[in-house]
Order: sequence, then structure tokens, then C-alpha cells
Amino acid sequence: MPIVVTVHPLIEAAGRHGELPSWSCLSGPRREHAERVTALIGEWNLALAVPEAEQIRRRAAGMLHDALKDVPPDDLRRLVPGEWPDALLHAPAAALQLREEGIKDEELLLAIQYHSVGHPEFGALGEQLYMADYLDPGRDFGAEGREALRARMPDAHDEVLVSVARGRITARLEADAPVLEASIQFWNRIIDA
Repeated sequence: MPIVVTVHPLIEAAGRHGELPSWSCLSGPRREHAERVTALIGEWNLALAVPEAEQIRRRAAGMLHDALKDVPPDDLRRLVPGEWPDALLHAPAAALQLREEGIKDEELLLAIQYHSVGHPEFGALGEQLYMADYLDPGRDFGAEGREALRARMPDAHDEVLVSVARGRITARLEADAPVLEASIQFWNRIIDA
């Protein structure tokens, strides 16, 4: 008898149909960003022949990663413990909200929470979301360089991951913005690989 894996309805709706939960708060352009991120993740996983259930899960992370992006930082600050910069609060807030909805997939929650900064415990799902978010073809910075990186995926995963992390961390440093400890640990893990 085959093993039946039950997928949370919210994950199924996001990963299979591109549906967002009723509590999401993102503008039209931000939703389009989520759709492009989801499409990139989908393309990579098709090329890698990832099983369908895992593809749904990874695409769901793409759809849900910015679900609370347009909530004012002051409202998110009340939900999110720790020292997260205002611009990044949406990520841990979305992970918390998903947990409250009954999502128990720790890898998916970690990927969403740290999608902008990286985390040393990222698996394939977290790494793909981290890269796809940065490599979104709709972003208006460094278009040629990001296009070249996208063209190398998924075959040059490790090299592209290092390039994306370098770009993200460098941008934080050039903006005199804090670099989270998780980002530093992530960087150290991926350059030692």
C-alpha cells in the first residue's frame, strides 16, 4: 500500500494554484514578484526532475515568502521578536503566521523566515527560495548579471548560490546596514562546501 502524504491545504493552494491566504497583504507588483519567484523555482525543479509533491512545497514557499510584505513595519514589530531590521520583518512575520495556520514544515518555515538573508541550516528549498528571490527577472538592479546567473541554474547551483550571497551581503555592507549573524554563518557554510 503506498504511503499517502497529507499536504496542508494552504501549502497545496499556494504551491499548486498560486493562491495566497486571506491574511496576506501584498500589492499587485509584489504579487507579481512572488509569481516570478515561484516560476523560477518551478523551472529549476522541473529540470532537476524533483518529485511533484516536493515541487508543490517549493513553489508554495515562493508564493508565500512575501505574504506580509505590505504590512506596516510598526504592526509587524509587535509580532516579531528579536532584532530584525524593519525592511525584513515581513519574513519572520509570515513564518509565524503560517505556523499559526498549522504549518509544521520546519524547513519551509525556515526558508520563508530567512529568504532575504540566508541561514546556515538551509536545505535545497531554502537555498532555492533565497536565490529565486534575488534573481527575479522583474527586479531592476543588476539585470544583466542576474540574467547570467539565472541562465546557469540549476546546473551551477553552488556557484550561483555563492554569487547571490555575495551580492546580498555586499549590498547590506554598502548601505551601512546590519548583516544578521545568520547571514554570516550561511556565508561561511557555503564557501566551505
